[in-house]
Amino acid sequence: ADVWALGVLLFCLLTGNFPWENADIGDMYFKEFILWQRRKTTKVPSQWRKFTPRLMKFFRKTLDIKPNRRSSVKELSKYVNDDWLQQPADISDAESDSGTEAEQVDHLSIMLRDYGIDTKVDK
Repeated sequence: ADVWALGVLLFCLLTGNFPWENADIGDMYFKEFILWQRRKTTKVPSQWRKFTPRLMKFFRKTLDIKPNRRSSVKELSKYVNDDWLQQPADISDAESDSGTEAEQVDHLSIMLRDYGIDTKVDK
């Protein structure tokens, strides 16, 4: 099984967007990712800065442009037990109108961080 689609799908699920328009060096976002992946730059690509280092390691292993260098499904199984993938949000808490707006924003920030998304919330 090829894990490329898994990496793209996970990115889409976590962000609501595709990581790039075309998996082609002419696409600015793809080029930025490839330069980072090949360690030609230490600058994390703009679309990827919201993820934890552990999740970035997962993406680096699944989205290698050379299929023979991508991780096997078995190797990636070690990421399945990470908290960001296993802790579903408590829907009753998320839908609750209790608490101030600041408390709700804090709750949302914590929930996103727990899923590997590091973000700044405009309070």
